Amino acid sequence: MAMAPGYSAMVTCPYNKSHNILRERFQTHLVKCRKQYPNIKLKNCPFNSTHLILEAEFDAHVQSCEDRSSFDLYRFPIAPSTAALNRPPAPEPVFVPLPESEENWDDEHVEAYNPQAYVEQAPVLRQLNVAPRSERRAFREAERLRLNKLRR
Repeated sequence: MAMAPGYSAMVTCPYNKSHNILRERFQTHLVKCRKQYPNIKLKNCPFNSTHLILEAEFDAHVQSCEDRSSFDLYRFPIAPSTAALNRPPAPEPVFVPLPESEENWDDEHVEAYNPQAYVEQAPVLRQLNVAPRSERRAFREAERLRLNKLRR
């Protein structure tokens, strides 16, 4: 019997077997269903928080959970394969010295950077947004004059 397309993306709710939910919406649904069915006591699987199991079936589920394999790989890493052992070593990184610079970041007697002074000397387009209309108009006129001086 062939399954309908998208059926594998559906998951059955442990609280109500008639609830079939998309896998990506399942965690949200579990929170809502837990509130609707407070009398049903289910335990969380230690390998996947969306696995909610009856207490009587919990031990059997822990032994056969499909998400246990990723946990076991984390806990007991597999020894490297023989193919990895026969691989040649990675090449040593080549050190390329950088050219000497005149910058001295340890010098404490350097004048602090003043962005306002820099912008007044540079061909940067500025805009005044939060000011009364008359101040914005005066600012735009001063900017036109400043930029025209810098062009020459």
